[in-house]
Amino acid sequence: MHYRPLLASAIAIVTFVQLTGCAPLRQSDDQPQLNARTLISDIDAFEKQPTAATWEPIRVALLNTPSNAAVESTVVESLAQRPVPQRILNAAAVDLATVDWTGAMKWIRQYNVAAGTDPSARGRQMAGATARLAWLMLALRANYAKDSVDLSYTDLRCDAPFVGQEMNLANVDFSGSRLLGGTWRRTNVGGAAFAGVTLAGDLHCVACSFSGLRHSGSFALVNGRWVVH
Repeated sequence: MHYRPLLASAIAIVTFVQLTGCAPLRQSDDQPQLNARTLISDIDAFEKQPTAATWEPIRVALLNTPSNAAVESTVVESLAQRPVPQRILNAAAVDLATVDWTGAMKWIRQYNVAAGTDPSARGRQMAGATARLAWLMLALRANYAKDSVDLSYTDLRCDAPFVGQEMNLANVDFSGSRLLGGTWRRTNVGGAAFAGVTLAGDLHCVACSFSGLRHSGSFALVNGRWVVH
């Protein structure tokens, strides 16, 4: 999927709204105006050489853009389609979460599901990158959030050590997804759905919360349900 043809027109609309004073908050004089051609050029430079320096102009544009699907989807695609250093990916997740946690997560899921239909090296790369992005976003999720999050039919196999550690997974739909085994600790799984999940190894949850109550023991995910282990 490529959304760059949408980017120029989308940013043009945003810029017009800002310049005419219709936006809720106008940019200050020292903030750069959004420019589609410049942003696309910045993204191309980042894809050729993903570093903190090439990410910075994208970050500035992202943080100065009102929630915009075309911009967010293009940024997620650029982060996922080629290898990006983990520290850059981690920082990018913080920026995406700051701008639009819900919208960014929807694009991450969409690219991840699409990657699952692509057996090529590019598909595997995108699946792995979006899996890590999804877990990073979940790690950044507010501990009071209870809104539904759709991660159904995703490939979330990620062996990063932070996965499942003190996360708020309340009301996250993992139905039909693929997960790695391991041990989650002090994570809130209340209301989360695991029907049809495929596990690569045993998955346990220690000192986790169910329906608002923390249990000190260990539970195992068996046939989509957490049972005392």
